[in-house]
Amino acid sequence: MDETGRKALLTASVLLAAVLLVACGYAWLSSSPADTSRTRITIHGTGTFSRAQIRDAEDVALKHLRDFHGCRIDSLDYDDTQSKSILALEQETTRTGGSSSIASAISRYGMANVIMLTSDYTCAHGGASPESAKGWGLWYAWSPESEDASKGWVYIDEGY
Repeated sequence: MDETGRKALLTASVLLAAVLLVACGYAWLSSSPADTSRTRITIHGTGTFSRAQIRDAEDVALKHLRDFHGCRIDSLDYDDTQSKSILALEQETTRTGGSSSIASAISRYGMANVIMLTSDYTCAHGGASPESAKGWGLWYAWSPESEDASKGWVYIDEGY
C-alpha cells in the first residue's frame, strides 16, 4: 500500500472511531434512567388528601419520570389550587362535546379523587443545548382498591 492509501485508511479509521465513540455515548446517555437525585419537590396545599398521600403520589410520579431516559427531573410539584382549577377547566371543556382521559377519570373516580402534578425537566438528546420542559402535567386518581394502583394512585395521563 502506498503512502496515499495509508493516509486514507488512517483518516477513515479515525473518523470511524469518532463516530463510534459518539454513538456509544449517545446510546449510554439515552438508556440511563432520568436523574431524580436533585429533584426539588414541593406541596402547596393538600385539599382532601393528607401530606403522606400527596408524597406517595409524588413518589409514584418520580418512578414514572425515571423512564425519561437521558433527562434530569428538575422539579415535581403539587399545588392543590392549580390542580382543582385545571381539572375543573378540563371537565368544563369536555361538557361541550369533547372527551379526554382526564374527564373520563373524573367521571370514574370523582373530581375529589383526581389530582394533577407538574414537573420541569431537562433532556440532553445529543444536541448542542439541552431541551427543557416546564409544567409537564401528570394526572393520577386516588383508588387504593384498584389493581392498577401504586401506593393508592392510578396513573391517568400526562402532557400539556
